Amino acid sequence: SEIFPLDICMLCVSLTTADTWLGSFIIARSTPYMISDLGYGAYFFFASILVAIGIWSFIFVLETKGISLEEMDMLF
Repeated sequence: SEIFPLDICMLCVSLTTADTWLGSFIIARSTPYMISDLGYGAYFFFASILVAIGIWSFIFVLETKGISLEEMDMLF
C-alpha cells in the first residue's frame, strides 16, 4: 500500500485485494483439472511460473526499502 499515491491508495489496495482473491479462485478451481490431466506436470507448471516471475522481479522491480513516500511518488 505504500507504493501507491496517497490520493488513490485506498482504491488501489481494494483493487489489488480483489485481484488476489480472483487469482486464488481461478487457481483453486483449475488445479484439480490440471492435476487430473497433467499429473505431477501441474506442479512443474506452477514451479516454472514461480521461477520466471522471481527472475523478472529480481531484474525489473525496484527496491523500495528506506525510501520515503515523497520519493516513491518521484520514482513511479
